[in-house]
Amino acid sequence: MNSEENSRKRKHFKEILREKLIPLMESLNYSLSFDNDLLEKDDRNSWVFKLVFQGQKKVEVSNDDWRDYTEYFNCYIDSKLIFTINIHQHQKVLEAYDTFREQLEQRL
Repeated sequence: MNSEENSRKRKHFKEILREKLIPLMESLNYSLSFDNDLLEKDDRNSWVFKLVFQGQKKVEVSNDDWRDYTEYFNCYIDSKLIFTINIHQHQKVLEAYDTFREQLEQRL
């Protein structure tokens, strides 16, 4: 897979997280408290992908950096790293999302 395809895959995974994870978390009584995409583009905090949900626990889904290793998506629960998924280990983006969702649901 070339770098352009990798970039599209990472972008698509982020879109899927916003389309599918937000409603899932809301159905589990979590509310979205932070989305880097809602910040002004000149705000440095908007550069790194990050979703934060508040509910019985605090759940954060994020990348470590906006340039390097953006294929790795981390899941923190109550500020503790619980798991990391490398989307390039999955042929399809939806498979990566399903793996991510399953791991998250097991821990909530």
